[in-house]
Amino acid sequence: MNKIYSIGLSTTLVALLSACGSSDSDTVDQAITDAGNSASTALKGVTLEVKDDKSATNAVSSVASIGSTTAGTSPAVARLSVGYGSGNCDSGGTYNISGNQNGGTASYSNCSENGVTLNGSYTYTISETNGITTTKINANNFSITSSYNTTKLNYSLEHQEKDADSFYLVVKVNGTFETAGGPHSYKGGFENFNYTVQDKDNASIDGKFSIDMGEINSCANGIYDVKTLVTLDPTDNNPRTFDSGKMTVNGATIEFHQGGTATVTFADGNTTTINQGAIVSCD
Repeated sequence: MNKIYSIGLSTTLVALLSACGSSDSDTVDQAITDAGNSASTALKGVTLEVKDDKSATNAVSSVASIGSTTAGTSPAVARLSVGYGSGNCDSGGTYNISGNQNGGTASYSNCSENGVTLNGSYTYTISETNGITTTKINANNFSITSSYNTTKLNYSLEHQEKDADSFYLVVKVNGTFETAGGPHSYKGGFENFNYTVQDKDNASIDGKFSIDMGEINSCANGIYDVKTLVTLDPTDNNPRTFDSGKMTVNGATIEFHQGGTATVTFADGNTTTINQGAIVSCD
């Protein structure tokens, strides 16, 4: 069995590659609790002020992007398989994996296979209650290096989903990520960040995240505090838009409409209408 196995998030959020092992579930639960208690240290930068058309458009684009990529964890986590043991990796380095199908722990030292190198460790648990499968992952100084880039993770993730025919999905994230290499480098963090889908037309995004995409999008770098007031109806568009719903982002209230527009009410009471799905621009 390969020691490297994809259970990752999409590349915008994080791309966690791993093998599967196990550990005591209480260890992971405590790690996730600890991550939540110290999550504010994961956020970098200042809370961005949403005060005009440009800042509102950038905020909506950033929130929609982070929400849609969080939703992209669904097929990846479902591919977890069970492995165990210790030894040498196919192209150098070592691995140590222990546990069973209910959870595990794994550590890697320059473990290289199939063009990917892993370092660091993570733990995870898998449980099922009332038809909902819950996977919890805690990554500690974990890095994934490919010919394309390197992603470093210190984070906890809880992922819930039902069977393949259901739209039900819950993703909870605390911690940090950093990606370097490729055409873009970026880093960020999450504080009690939740993405929930009850059905195809019923989603919510809540919590805080920060993003730093460097100088190219410096006007959008910072902290976002998001709260869903009326559940969102996501479209299949790329970039992601919403046909309905309402949320607050950094003090501004944003109401989404069919056709890709949104009404923004700023903290001072002034309003404007913006187009959803625009590319973040700092011109």
